[in-house]
Amino acid sequence: MSANPRLFGSARDVPAYFAGRRNELAILRHQLEYVRSTGDPRGGLVLIDGVQGVGKTQLLKQFASTAAKDQAAAVLHVPTLGLANELALFATIVKALGGTDSIAKQMADAAGGLTSARIASVGVSARRATSLNMSINDMLVRSKHGGGLWRNRTLIIAVDEIQDIAAEDRRTLKVLHDGLHECPILLLGAGLQNATTRLAADLPERDGRLDTSGISRFAERLTLGPLDHSDALQAIVRGLDAMGHRVGEEQATALAEASMGFPQHIHGYLRGALEAAAEHGGLDTEAALRFALDLGDQQRVRYYQERLRGMKRPSRMLTLAKHMVESGKRILFWDEAAAVIATNESTGGEAEDVLADAVSKGVLTTDEYHRVSFGIPSFHDHMVAEVAALAPEG
Repeated sequence: MSANPRLFGSARDVPAYFAGRRNELAILRHQLEYVRSTGDPRGGLVLIDGVQGVGKTQLLKQFASTAAKDQAAAVLHVPTLGLANELALFATIVKALGGTDSIAKQMADAAGGLTSARIASVGVSARRATSLNMSINDMLVRSKHGGGLWRNRTLIIAVDEIQDIAAEDRRTLKVLHDGLHECPILLLGAGLQNATTRLAADLPERDGRLDTSGISRFAERLTLGPLDHSDALQAIVRGLDAMGHRVGEEQATALAEASMGFPQHIHGYLRGALEAAAEHGGLDTEAALRFALDLGDQQRVRYYQERLRGMKRPSRMLTLAKHMVESGKRILFWDEAAAVIATNESTGGEAEDVLADAVSKGVLTTDEYHRVSFGIPSFHDHMVAEVAALAPEG
């Protein structure tokens, strides 16, 4: 049976039925209306974070697809690598707002010339914080095309995976937030839990001083958690309905509960349900439900195994899990976690690197108190089961 590409082609695809996130969508709509109504070139900024697979990208896509239907807003998805070349990004922005390729090239060339001239006068180190912004705005003011392109329009710029953003490219976001001439911008950034702190690094101000709080001081922050039961249930029922399959209340409830409201797992259990329906001719028998749950469980385990395989030293996570089992803790302070790794399998310096790698890969999550955990409860349970499987018999 071939899986529906919209539902299963990628964990990042917008699902057949988007469920939940009403509060988050309301906040995003409010931010868009605020930016649109004020018309202030200084942009709005919303940073979305959460553990891997919790639905950050899906939220971005859902909001963007809705906003794109409104002709007063243009949507531009930019990968983190797309921030590195500011002039190419600017040309893309001009085209997104209605400019032709020719106009975009003329504007980018003009901005490049002005920027190059200012580099010679202010120094390369100050380029992104001062020269680019001033050059683009100077060029737009002088250009007959500027306000005509985007007057009364709002630009939504969505940047995913901000944990991968390079240090120097944070300044490009600062430039966009500071505003382009007559173009109000709503910046949306999504990344792994606490990846938004990557935007809080030092940035030079126009007078040469360092702004130690970075662009994140302007942000509205949204941290995503699992869906509640009713939303998970709705995602199961409507998702299967969109695929041409009806499911009973008992079966849907069992699938939703097994997913624990985690969007990545919902994908897995939906896949299991579709394959069960093909194997058993429907979903209305106990055997079909068991088959669907077993397949969903397998999808969940494979997902966790993939996360661990992405690490440099996945065995260190078993060391942490074993300590959690023995100590009865699910959350460890960073220093404690580093000490556990250093005592058992590594030196102190290597332990810090292992923890940082685990956080960057989404295996561990951190909170504002600098504590680490395996994030969602089912991942913790998976690691505990892995520890139990390694224990000697008897």
